[in-house]
Amino acid sequence: NSVADIDPLTQDLTVPVKMPLKYVIEMLMDRVAASKVYNRGHYSDDLPLKYFLRSYPYIPMNKETKRFLYALLRMLAVYGEERTFRFVKLEIETGEEPLRLQKFAYRETGYPIEVQTKVHTSDESLSSIWDISERTLRRCMHETYEDCPYYEQLQYVMDTRFQILATYMTSADDRLARKCIEDFARSQRSDGLVEGAYPSFGSNAIVNFSIFYILMVWDHYRFFGDKAFTKKFLPNLEKIVAFYQNRLTDAGLVRRTSEGGQDGYYWSFVDWVSAWERGVPSAILHGDATIESLLYLLGLEKQADLESYFAEDGYGALAEVHQRESALLKEAIREACLDALGRCVHA
Repeated sequence: NSVADIDPLTQDLTVPVKMPLKYVIEMLMDRVAASKVYNRGHYSDDLPLKYFLRSYPYIPMNKETKRFLYALLRMLAVYGEERTFRFVKLEIETGEEPLRLQKFAYRETGYPIEVQTKVHTSDESLSSIWDISERTLRRCMHETYEDCPYYEQLQYVMDTRFQILATYMTSADDRLARKCIEDFARSQRSDGLVEGAYPSFGSNAIVNFSIFYILMVWDHYRFFGDKAFTKKFLPNLEKIVAFYQNRLTDAGLVRRTSEGGQDGYYWSFVDWVSAWERGVPSAILHGDATIESLLYLLGLEKQADLESYFAEDGYGALAEVHQRESALLKEAIREACLDALGRCVHA
């Protein structure tokens, strides 16, 4: 019965309690185990969901708990154990009697990278660094690249560019990299920037990360020379260049993109330096930050280089424009930051 059907004068009203997460996981595993036992060789990943739905309307369960259990069972039915069980942790606490484990198995998940590279050095202690690096790369590759396999699990542009380069150098495999490049192209915003992390449920405007998207596309072309694939993204890269070009000051430098931190419209993150607030150079609190002009210069040079490879496709003139713009920007940086002896006087 629904609450509206109950007369509180003649009937008790029972409101089910929300279950702790570990018990929801236990219910999930119970339904999987029961379905495997009852169906034996005829088991399929959609059977636990069907088993649950047969009694769904009659189960006196907290609505939020029921929805979450349904979501897990549906994930199992659609994506299978490999993907679903990435979200599950099993904890066992014994009582008065010991628990006897007859079998314990796990399934490793991840992108099927085939590492072809080996490193041999005279210093044997360095071999463990190679092993750690390879395991880190594997743990951060699933259906997308990830900045870390445990915490955020997000595909950030700058982080991913370095992971992609490691993938190229160890396996010459560009399949996940191609997907990543396409992902970020789909994330492009109306202002020309790509999202700092994508796929993501919300906006993540890390301004300088868009430069690393230009580098990502440039890297792929230099490694694989796939003109048809690269050409698709030249308009996306031009929108990034236009964003920066429209923000140049009278002195020819990039105008600061925020006043620092994550609370503004843009996050001018550069790196996690202890002296900087939220990874943003302190200089941005007082005016323009040279690092943003330097990053734009790097992206502009790579964009012009890419376009020069497509001169026969009508990009030659644009390449020349960007080469001139990069020369002007380089001179503006020197003028603003160096004295007559070439010493840095402004950052």
